[in-house]
Amino acid sequence: MAKPLRVLLLEDSPDDLDLLLLHLRRGGFTLTYECIETEKELRKSLSGSTWDIIISDYSMPSFDGVSALQIVRASGLDIPFILISGAMGEELAVEAMRAGASDYFLKGNLHRLIPVIERELKEAKNRARHRRVEAHRRRLLNVVQQSLNEIYMINISDLRFEYANETALSNLGYTIREIKHLTPADLISSYSDFHFRRKVQSLLDNNSGKVILNTIFKRKNGTTYPVEMHLQIIRERTQSFFVAVVLDLTTHERSKKVIEKQRELALQLEQSSRYKSEFLANMSHELRTPLNSIILLSKLLKENRLENLSENQVDYLNVIHDSGNNLMELINDVLDISRIEAGEMSFRLKRIRISQLCKTIANIFLPLAQEKGLNFSVHYNGNGEETMITDPLRTEQILKNLLSNALKFTEKGSVRLTVQHGEKKPGDEGRDHHITFSVSDTGIGIAESHQKHIFEAFQQVDSSDERRYGGTGLGLYISKEIAGFLGGEITLQSAPGAGSTFTLLLPKDSRSRFEGSEIFTEPDDLDDELPPDVESRESIPANSATAGQIQQILIVDDSEIHAAALKELLETRTRICLIAETARDTYKILERFSVDLVILDLGLPDADGFEVIDTIRSTHSIKELPLVVYSGRSLAPETERVYADRVNSFVMKSSGSFQQLNREINKLFPENIQAHTARIDQMHTSLLNKRILLVDDDQRNIYSLKKALETYGMTVTTASNGAEALALLTEDSSFDVVLMDMMMPEMNGYEATVKIRENPALEHLPVIAVTASAMPADKKRCMDAGTSDYLSKPIHLEHLLSLIELWANKPHF
Repeated sequence: MAKPLRVLLLEDSPDDLDLLLLHLRRGGFTLTYECIETEKELRKSLSGSTWDIIISDYSMPSFDGVSALQIVRASGLDIPFILISGAMGEELAVEAMRAGASDYFLKGNLHRLIPVIERELKEAKNRARHRRVEAHRRRLLNVVQQSLNEIYMINISDLRFEYANETALSNLGYTIREIKHLTPADLISSYSDFHFRRKVQSLLDNNSGKVILNTIFKRKNGTTYPVEMHLQIIRERTQSFFVAVVLDLTTHERSKKVIEKQRELALQLEQSSRYKSEFLANMSHELRTPLNSIILLSKLLKENRLENLSENQVDYLNVIHDSGNNLMELINDVLDISRIEAGEMSFRLKRIRISQLCKTIANIFLPLAQEKGLNFSVHYNGNGEETMITDPLRTEQILKNLLSNALKFTEKGSVRLTVQHGEKKPGDEGRDHHITFSVSDTGIGIAESHQKHIFEAFQQVDSSDERRYGGTGLGLYISKEIAGFLGGEITLQSAPGAGSTFTLLLPKDSRSRFEGSEIFTEPDDLDDELPPDVESRESIPANSATAGQIQQILIVDDSEIHAAALKELLETRTRICLIAETARDTYKILERFSVDLVILDLGLPDADGFEVIDTIRSTHSIKELPLVVYSGRSLAPETERVYADRVNSFVMKSSGSFQQLNREINKLFPENIQAHTARIDQMHTSLLNKRILLVDDDQRNIYSLKKALETYGMTVTTASNGAEALALLTEDSSFDVVLMDMMMPEMNGYEATVKIRENPALEHLPVIAVTASAMPADKKRCMDAGTSDYLSKPIHLEHLLSLIELWANKPHF
């Protein structure tokens, strides 16, 4: 592998320069170099660039190599300096070494060049490490010296002070020389050396790690002050000694209030952190549940089982379904960032076939690439049986993000995933090789100045890209953090217009990253077993009595909408779907009906979901009644571990979660019979031919709302900001209703509404505010601006239609 080398060359001969560069490249170096000949050029290069090594000809027209060496050493830079000469006598060699040259040799001995460079680079690295260690030592010593507390080292044998920091000497009034002749008994009037040794005997006997003494210290001038003395033993190879940290309690009463205040703040912070965790858990549920309903129902409808939907209607449902999935992914990203910041990111390791992972990724992205007219390929140089131990869902999450970005930023050409064995990383001796996943594209590329920022949260190449390509800038940050948790990293090679290559490097076995941690390890899908130190959990099948046709499923969910959506989808799997919104209803149904499967949401109004599980299991074994937890709540691995013998499966509500739920049901009931069902939407006949002006700067909102309203026979005209809307209304004031987004560029909805009301011809035109701001103050601001009504996003179509029906059919006075 080529080794990068930044080399500064002082050479006036082009032929000798070419010879030097040839030797360096043959030595396996990738060069960044500059060749100079004068003292002025040397000073400029030293101040403007960083160099790994300097190679200098001894004799040049304007100045010699020794002079150059003296300039380098006078600058304070620790750069290896090698002198080369066509003819160098012993006196010149001695002079060069005295001046600080790293080595010297004749140009005829250039075969020595590469070994000398490698040696000097290694020694320079060691010197830099030593400087860092020494700086750290000085910094620690300064911390101890400047500490606000008194710090002492006490000899165990004779109890004399061996050290006291500046704070101690200042408080006591002694010099360091004076205090080295004293013992703690000289500072504590009520103690003798014998008494002091008795107090610290538990430390000497290894019965305690620390002893605290509350006593009185006496200064050199005879005055006293109260102290709290914390003592412990530091044991080294050749000796042991007491360390004492002493707190001056003179201001204790004054500090007591401060300490109490700090305790209150700490409790408030702890409480705030707990509230935040509870809020995220609740929001995870509250956001995922209704959104999951949208995804489930749109999926159900777009399948068009009754074949009663037009091609346009199926397209609308695809837009709804895709938008729901995108929003679910955004929610997942935000929750992932919260987990990363809180250190609560959970992982489930599993042995997987690398070839199967490649196949899964190919199946997902090949259709997406074909849709954009791009070539997509996956290349893997291993065999079909090769495995790795990792978190498959997290690994897929990273690869999906990298590939989604590649497709998004590539307008033409190709996207390629290459999977191969990587070399061992430094320090990985004794461990398996790594696997590299390289995602290459022929897209827009990334400038070097932007590359270091794109792995930061909420960062993209620039704001124009954000507007053109969309996205939040969270994916790469999350991917980088997940890779780090798994023991890997992500690197980038890119240039504007030349495409990009993101490389994910993961160890073949990530278990060492989680040593000493509680980590839930799922069972293999393979015949071979994991080593015994990896914990596994076998899936629990349904018993023979229930395997086969499902007669009755009980859905337990406090969300009526979500339960209804789930019922609609599951009616193809069972004869009867029962719904319970509370724990109480659940118990009643289980007493009266013979249920084959329970699908349980954990967020119930009258009991915690885990209490419901325990109650069900007190009367129904896991073989008698399969139970699947289907919830938006994020669960800790330990929680799943505890309930593994009571729950057949845990499925989190997310994009694609219904497919996962179906898979879990298939495992439990492999011979389940399919059925058909459908619902027909109702039309609002009173909305036919109503003219609507839709004002919004988001083209996705315009498309969705326009198509939805046109479905009900309305005529929709669009404007992308308030100024365009005013121009349209000036030309034609016969619109029945204006739907006004309030946050837009150029002229927002508030300004536009005010100007509409200033026009006598438009004074009574219904204007409905449509905004993502949902606070009471936002509604008041809209009404103050002159809107007729108010609707917050996300928009409930039935609510919107009702408002349009109300206002469009009112006479305009």
